[in-house]
Amino acid sequence: MVVSFVPYRIGDVFQLTLRENDDYGTETIYEYDDNDVAFTLLVDDQPAACFGIVEADKGVGFLWGYVSDRANGHGKYMIRFLKGVLDRAMGRYHRLQSNVRADRKDYIRFSELLGLEKEALMRKATANKMDLWLFARVE
Repeated sequence: MVVSFVPYRIGDVFQLTLRENDDYGTETIYEYDDNDVAFTLLVDDQPAACFGIVEADKGVGFLWGYVSDRANGHGKYMIRFLKGVLDRAMGRYHRLQSNVRADRKDYIRFSELLGLEKEALMRKATANKMDLWLFARVE
């Protein structure tokens, strides 16, 4: 099994078989420019997860990610890699933030392991009325 992170390619996220209830919903899949940061985790040359940072406002980055079951067993590798990405990004941003499903303890734990902290519970924050935690890492 070959596992690697590569620069995100437009469309990688659409090759993922998302986990149950992790639909794309009303979220935007961004088209990236040279200022954005995004990566795809490949497992045997197949996209298993996609992560990135989009500048939400000057100095504020919004973290996004989509994970398939193909990424199972690679959590430590993802955390190690992404912590490095976030550490480097803090030189460019004074705040990194992400919305995390409140009903997914594994996503919450993943966010905490990346060094993000819970800031607020956003109730019924999605089109399908899911609660989300706002997580952030501040300079």
